[in-house]
Amino acid sequence: MRRRDRAVRALRKILELYSGREPWWKRENLPPFWVAVAIAVSPRTTSKLEEEAVKRLMRKFPGGAEDLASARIEDVEEAIRVSGMYKSKARAIKALAQWELEGPGVASLAELPTEEAREMLKSLPGIGDKIADVVLMALGHPVLPVDVHVDRLTKRLGLVDQKADYRQTKEALEEIFSPDERMRAHFALIEFGRTFCKAKPNCKSCPLRSDCPSAS
Repeated sequence: MRRRDRAVRALRKILELYSGREPWWKRENLPPFWVAVAIAVSPRTTSKLEEEAVKRLMRKFPGGAEDLASARIEDVEEAIRVSGMYKSKARAIKALAQWELEGPGVASLAELPTEEAREMLKSLPGIGDKIADVVLMALGHPVLPVDVHVDRLTKRLGLVDQKADYRQTKEALEEIFSPDERMRAHFALIEFGRTFCKAKPNCKSCPLRSDCPSAS
């Protein structure tokens, strides 16, 4: 069997095994602005710490975007400090809040073409490809964001070259998963990456071992 076919089989098996994983903000049905804030807090932290940081923000700034836009950056940093990288994340949150008040707002992105909505988000300080795509995914756009776990797993399985950039990896995954599978696949791949395909992988117990060219 060709390497790509083995990688596709493995990725689809992950969706089968881990389908149904949902982020806390989806379970709690947060409004679009707070979902975007949660996603801005999410890089390089755990789901538990992300949730804790966002709920601290919600308690400290109950007025949402209006309170956050006028808040001192130091107060925003303190509220999310537990999540790490709090300085850059606070800048992104402040930018989102200002944009929510002065621009069309997060919810409006659901009605825009995907590329237009992505570029609009990426024009904000601290919002890159991954955060923009997760926000778009949460709003119903048919994208499959690539975080550090998804990127590592996809490359170890040999679906893309080790030097593949964000867009190349994303497009390769979107060829495999249909639009209605992509949100489920995103969270399934993250869960699998956190469980088995860590920076130091747990190959011995991995259920994809027979299909992974990187298994050791």
